[in-house]
Amino acid sequence: INAEYMGMGVAMQGTGINAVMFYAPKFMALGGIQERMLGAVVIMAWNLVTALVALSLVDRLPRRTLLLSGIGLMAVSLLLMDPMYSAIESGKIGSAWCFVLLFVFVLGFEFGPGTLFAVVVNEILPHAVLATASPLVGMSMGVMGILVTFVFPSGVCDGLRRVLHLRHRGTPDMGLLLPLPA
Repeated sequence: INAEYMGMGVAMQGTGINAVMFYAPKFMALGGIQERMLGAVVIMAWNLVTALVALSLVDRLPRRTLLLSGIGLMAVSLLLMDPMYSAIESGKIGSAWCFVLLFVFVLGFEFGPGTLFAVVVNEILPHAVLATASPLVGMSMGVMGILVTFVFPSGVCDGLRRVLHLRHRGTPDMGLLLPLPA
């Protein structure tokens, strides 16, 4: 199996979906939503719904169209997140808007790389190695997911704080075992 196939599983974790899911309650708090965990559950339910819809479209629409539109939605939502949270903090728009870009990001993920990953991997791997290579690619994605889970909070939280204007005091965040640095 080529390293490029294994790299696909690693690259999948770089989409940012883990950050959105892990920090959904923080996003809700920044948006002024009182029931932060309920907001996180709503986002995760939205993730399930969009995944089911995307799965129904995989064989109906071209893969390229789904992938590029999904990545485009993800990029636009990330680019607009900071200005929107600034507008919420300044009172220019209501706090319910914090859901909009998160929902768009999750929609883009599921219509793009989230749903298409396994489909594309199974279509591009040579048939002779498919039975061995497909699980290895999935394993590389899982291993990278575990690494992202433990490295993300300490490696990226300063940038996340700047973008989202977070003020954290070093206590464990959202049930993660690693405390975020102050």
